[in-house]
Amino acid sequence: MSSAAALVGRSAALLRQDDAASALECAQEALDAAENEEGDAAKVVEISALCACAEAFVAKGDAAKATANAQQACQKAKSTGDRILECSALLVVLKVELLSIQDAAKAMMTLRETGASWGEMAVILSLAKDAADAGGSQKASKQIEEGQANKDRWLEALGLMTLAMASVPKSGPAATARDNFLSVAKELGVVSTGAYAPTSELFRLHRSGGSVQEMREIEGRLEAAKKAGQKQEEAFALLDLAAAKISQDPAREVPEADEALSQLTKLGSKGGIAAAQLEVSRSCLAGGRPVDALKAAREACDGFKQLGNLAGESLAKGACAVAHLALGQLPEAMATATTAPSFARERGLRRACAEALRAAVPCFLAAGEYDRALQAGLEAAAALRDVGDNRGEALALLREVASAYIAKKDVESALKVASAALRLLRSAEDLPGEVDALQSTARIHIVRGDTEPALRLLQEAVGLCRDSSDVSEEVDAHILTCDVWLQRSSLADAESSARAALDLAKNRGHQVAQARSQLSLAKVRVAEQNFGQAATEAQAAAAIFKTLNHTRSEIVALCSAWSALVSSGKAGAEQAGEAAKKASAEFQAKADMQRAGEALLEASRAQLVAGKAEDASVSATSAVKIFKDLGHTKLEAEALWCVVDAEKSRDRQASAVKAAVEVVSLFKQRGDLQGQADATGRLAKAYLDSGSPKEAISELREARLLYQRLGVAQPGEASLLLQIGVQAHMKLDDPPRAIALCEEAVGLYRLIGDRVGEAAALQAAVQVCVQQGDYDSALKAARQSVAVLARARLAREEAQAHHLVARVHLARLEPREAVSSAAQALTLLRRPGDEAGRAEVLETASWAHSLGQEAEGAVGAAEEAVALCRKIGEQRRLATALQALAEAQLLRNDLDLVPETIAESLALIRSLGDEPGVEAHLLQLSTIIRLNKLKSSDAKKKGIKVSPKDALKEAKESSTMLNTFGDARLEAQGCTVLAQAHQEAGNFAGAVEEARNAYELYARLRDGVGIAHAALLFAGFCLKSPARQLGLESSLISQNRFMPALDQATENALCAHCMFRRVGDEEGQEAALQLLDEIRALRDGSTVDEFPRDYPRQRPIAPGSQRVPVECSRYRQIVGARRVPCRTGLAMPKSQLFPLEEIDLNSQPAYTTAEPKPLAVKALPRSALANIENWDRRFERKAWHNVKATMSGLWEYPDMGDGEPDTLKSAEYINKWLEELISPEQVSDK
Repeated sequence: MSSAAALVGRSAALLRQDDAASALECAQEALDAAENEEGDAAKVVEISALCACAEAFVAKGDAAKATANAQQACQKAKSTGDRILECSALLVVLKVELLSIQDAAKAMMTLRETGASWGEMAVILSLAKDAADAGGSQKASKQIEEGQANKDRWLEALGLMTLAMASVPKSGPAATARDNFLSVAKELGVVSTGAYAPTSELFRLHRSGGSVQEMREIEGRLEAAKKAGQKQEEAFALLDLAAAKISQDPAREVPEADEALSQLTKLGSKGGIAAAQLEVSRSCLAGGRPVDALKAAREACDGFKQLGNLAGESLAKGACAVAHLALGQLPEAMATATTAPSFARERGLRRACAEALRAAVPCFLAAGEYDRALQAGLEAAAALRDVGDNRGEALALLREVASAYIAKKDVESALKVASAALRLLRSAEDLPGEVDALQSTARIHIVRGDTEPALRLLQEAVGLCRDSSDVSEEVDAHILTCDVWLQRSSLADAESSARAALDLAKNRGHQVAQARSQLSLAKVRVAEQNFGQAATEAQAAAAIFKTLNHTRSEIVALCSAWSALVSSGKAGAEQAGEAAKKASAEFQAKADMQRAGEALLEASRAQLVAGKAEDASVSATSAVKIFKDLGHTKLEAEALWCVVDAEKSRDRQASAVKAAVEVVSLFKQRGDLQGQADATGRLAKAYLDSGSPKEAISELREARLLYQRLGVAQPGEASLLLQIGVQAHMKLDDPPRAIALCEEAVGLYRLIGDRVGEAAALQAAVQVCVQQGDYDSALKAARQSVAVLARARLAREEAQAHHLVARVHLARLEPREAVSSAAQALTLLRRPGDEAGRAEVLETASWAHSLGQEAEGAVGAAEEAVALCRKIGEQRRLATALQALAEAQLLRNDLDLVPETIAESLALIRSLGDEPGVEAHLLQLSTIIRLNKLKSSDAKKKGIKVSPKDALKEAKESSTMLNTFGDARLEAQGCTVLAQAHQEAGNFAGAVEEARNAYELYARLRDGVGIAHAALLFAGFCLKSPARQLGLESSLISQNRFMPALDQATENALCAHCMFRRVGDEEGQEAALQLLDEIRALRDGSTVDEFPRDYPRQRPIAPGSQRVPVECSRYRQIVGARRVPCRTGLAMPKSQLFPLEEIDLNSQPAYTTAEPKPLAVKALPRSALANIENWDRRFERKAWHNVKATMSGLWEYPDMGDGEPDTLKSAEYINKWLEELISPEQVSDK
């Protein structure tokens, strides 16, 4: 039957194109198909096909055949009992009877071209009949002339039909057919009773209002009615003017609506009163008074219902739905929005159906039904296009369809729709609509981050406004331009735009525009962090709105002022709290309870920042009572959440949870599943914040059940999985379940079609994997997020994904790969407004270059990041970029620049006060620079004085802060720096203790480089005090040993050399060899044993050799084993610690020596070697051969016999010691 129904629709379309023959052919084909089918659907199509055949015969002028088909359709329709079908058939019968009347034939031809439905025909006929009965033939002729002049086919058709009705005999068949048709139409609610102006009724039938031409027409009617003293015409013209202004700007309150209501009430026009109540409802909603809007919409709905005007009732229901939505009453909004369009659609009232659909779109979006919202928006646009309302179609595309696409994260489609709307308005020469379209398109570009095309569109809008002298729209364009400049962090340009708006408004004397301009200027002051001036500007705007009695704008301006004060600090927050309480009292005195409650909410937030949690709780509780009395569900829930925050700040977790449960109960009582699910999710968040992850997971499960009962995949459910579920399971140390929730969120976002959300879920999985040390899975998920966003063609989000890949590579200690991914991100961040993201990526690139020892790249990237941060005024990012710059400068050996960079970064970090890790690393870096200056001969020659005590103080502070993170590697690095500081301060015992701590920590970390550097550091300490005995105690050995300082230095230097060689660190080997040479020089001529000839020494370079000598870089000499503290932005896993093995020295082979030789230093490298690799105590053959060859090359020399002392043990002991590390069966020298 779908094909037959399509043929009927095709027949109607062909009739509109004046192709009656083809229309008849399609209708006949549909009739043949329907007659061969059975069932109710087939009967409906058959009747529709008969009516289509009759319409085609009417168009062809064949009255006989038209009558036959019409009578047959009428009989069949009556037999079905379907009054709508019967009404359609009766209309065809009437058209046949009117064929003989010339004016009626012309009117029907005109209406056929407009595609008028039977419902619209009923309205036209009813208006024409009433006008004809009132003797309006002269007026009808004027309507025909005006319609032809203005190309208004509907007005022309009304005039022609009025003349036709005047010529219809009162007792003839045409009159009978007309009365029968209008009787059924009235029964179906299409034709209403009650006085209503024909021109106004016709205007609402097919036009939206708001264009320049329509506004002029309405104003002309209004002036004419005033001059003529026609009170009813004046009232209806005023009503039409209110409707046109609301259509032009739905966010602006219109006083004409209240004035029209007052006049129509005095006149007693029931239809007019209902229509005026509808416009008052829309005006109240624009003024931020949803309670009053709902009341007016309900009165309008009741009025239309009493009059039997289903079209008006449908529009009023749409207004009720929007008001319910503004009040946070989603079930009522959805119920009304779902049923409202169907009444008008069934009756062919296309414009009423379109308006009801447009009202339903925001309800569907709030319910998360994005596809349904998109379908409703497209259907509304199509209906308005069909009725010939180009402006209405364009506005539906701009506001409803584009909003649905943006909700679906399909910005490209939104831009295409906005471009189509702009073309429509330009073709219609609708200047206000064109300006609106330009601004809407600019906003869509801003959503995508394309500020350059947004600025171009806004400049065009400013030019159009200047041409039309529209001050309000021009000011709005300047204000939006200011917002774009703020997004681009161009504060000077932003201020220039705000000033241009303010000067224009002042010069033209437009107070509302002036106040809006001052609010825009306040935003600029906030961006400049000039909070006092921002508050002053916002308060000036509030004063203007107060004088104009624009209460919604007044509270918005006051909130801006209070927010600026809160941003200035605790004192400002306290001042804002007092001001908000005072404003609340003033609003209560005016009986404006909604504004009073809103002011109390702001007072609660300000008091919370000011540290007055108890006062904040009292203010929020008072607001709850106000909103509860008003029936404002949305604000009541918001006030309860403020109570939750206040009680949490007072450490009253039980009270906070109780308030959160009240929110859940509030939505449960209303039967609002979505609100209940959202509130349950926030309750889960409250449990999570209070340290109860198990309870949070329980509430999360409840929220998920509620979401699933909605029957539509909800983005809220996926968001909860990431924000609550993943975090709670990580707190319970259940990473597998956290990963599973990430995967579920990915599936939900895919089902919804939200690629940004899908990428966010994958990136959440990256965080979990990195935190668990599973870098391979993390990298895979990060790359998947890049692929998802690349398909979505969202450059900024794709750049963020590439940046995440770079950070994962940084966590994997893969600097080259990190630099490559960062470069890909930077190529996508070239547009104006991307400065913040670019600075963040550049900082990561600098860390990667530093990790890869690429000094020039590190400094270049960091300097560019610092410059960008200074430009956009991002203080936190500037502090971390300066930290990266300091590390890069140290790597490049710009030691004179590092202290200044560190000082600036430290000052910023301390002013922010919430980055202890950055502060600790900066202090450690500062200590390293001080220690280097203490050791540097150049510094002494230049007379640079550095206090060892200051260095020690910084080292202690840094070490203490790093120890709080519970990471052994950071602790070991702190111990190393602290040991050097102790040494420079003359505290040798403290230096030895910290060096030993570092030694053991690196051994437990299985960090060969760290072990080697610690041994090298210890050896250096031994050389600093050759006359002292070192008492070495360690948990690793069972005895205390004592030995001369040079012997211990030798042992540690050998250990360091061995370890550096083991891990392949040539620079480290060279440093150890240099220290051994120094020890050898100290032994020459001393009373201690001579330095054995077979000890390792630097290899001389033969003449003509191409071998490049290895030198220990200055950077390595300064930082030692310290790693670059790369900021990955990821929760890194804590370094894993392994147990150290105890060495039982009693099991060693006996040697005849003059005195026992200590093995304390050697015990550490022995245990460290056992821990570095082959943790199951087994080496590969090649590894065993390398280790044995290394040790033999260092320590193997002839045994000196029983009576002669031996500094080290013989090769026999060394081999035995190594073989104990592994199973004998795995040992092989081959």
